[in-house]
Amino acid sequence: DLAGSLLKRQKRYNTGRFEEMMKDNLERECYEERCNLEEAREVFEDHEQT
Repeated sequence: DLAGSLLKRQKRYNTGRFEEMMKDNLERECYEERCNLEEAREVFEDHEQT
């Protein structure tokens, strides 16, 4: 129905039981939700690039 199609939300990567096992990803960590410095550092794995 129309209401159901308007209310659909895109599934986020960072949901689920195996989030800790997935490789860090800048889009998943910072673009889909507000990120902090620690999450950005996990993506780059380098303090200088962060």
